[in-house]
Amino acid sequence: MEYNIINEEQILDFTDFLASIYNPGRPRNFLLYGYVFRGESTTKYTLLPSMLREYNRKIWCESKLNHLPLKSRLKGTNFELINLEFFMLRQFYELSNKRGLPIPECKLLQENFYIKQNEKNNLRYWYPTEDSLMEYSSFYMIAALAQHYGLPTRLLDWSYDLETSLYFAASNALKSQDNKSSDDQMVIWAINKRWFEFIESIDNKDESIDNKGKYIPIKFITPLYHLNNNLCAQRGTLSLCIERINPTAKVKPCPINEILANWINENQDFVSHIFQGKIPPLLFKYLISVHECENIMKYLYFKNINASTIFQGASFSSVAEAVRELAFYIGDVL
Repeated sequence: MEYNIINEEQILDFTDFLASIYNPGRPRNFLLYGYVFRGESTTKYTLLPSMLREYNRKIWCESKLNHLPLKSRLKGTNFELINLEFFMLRQFYELSNKRGLPIPECKLLQENFYIKQNEKNNLRYWYPTEDSLMEYSSFYMIAALAQHYGLPTRLLDWSYDLETSLYFAASNALKSQDNKSSDDQMVIWAINKRWFEFIESIDNKDESIDNKGKYIPIKFITPLYHLNNNLCAQRGTLSLCIERINPTAKVKPCPINEILANWINENQDFVSHIFQGKIPPLLFKYLISVHECENIMKYLYFKNINASTIFQGASFSSVAEAVRELAFYIGDVL
């Protein structure tokens, strides 16, 4: 029997949704404890990291940062994308360091202009393997910073704060020219981060369980907040996939929910044993009509959540954006 990891809910009334979340007497308040969140302005987007999206793959592989020989370029292989992403992060690291920006020291990027032959096995996972997570922690921090500032990577943004995800969903939907007549919906994803942490703790401690090869293929990275005011304000964390891939094969983009579903269905006995037959909800997908955008923005405004608080590192430009939000989306609260 296949395990359905997505619990999908239609939200008909945003006010009732909030009441159910923040009322301690109702079950959803408990369900969302330990979850992290991601807000999308439309159902058109999936849980696919930016580097794996078709548009980004095409424009970046055709860019001048793709330094592979012509005979190896534009083949659409995993290794081509690995090399491109590594080289891009290397440039991000070098230029940030030259500007004197606060960035962690990373020997992998500092010493290697290209991927060394002995590093290729690790990078076949897109990022280092389970055995080298600690060794490559600074590599993760730099990739997270690059992702946050708009460079496509293998990482996917989440937030510990539900209201931050609501802001990104509603503010981006409001900026769409079609939102007034659209039947589209915003999406709030909620993924059970504690679920992952619990399984990892069992892997490390319970020698009675045959857990060989049972490591979850999704990891979470929480950057050092002192390096970035925006990440701190947004309480950001990022997920990454460490599944082993074939470097010479064509890129086959797979959203996180599909990766997790495949892993769980392949390891049902293991997971069921850990949770004593009662597997807790892993992923919620809340669908909210785009017509609720203004109500959400007004609610967030009274909670002091707007562009000036979400983008604290942007200084005056974020304050100006907050004024635009008031002028065009939330004006009648003044």
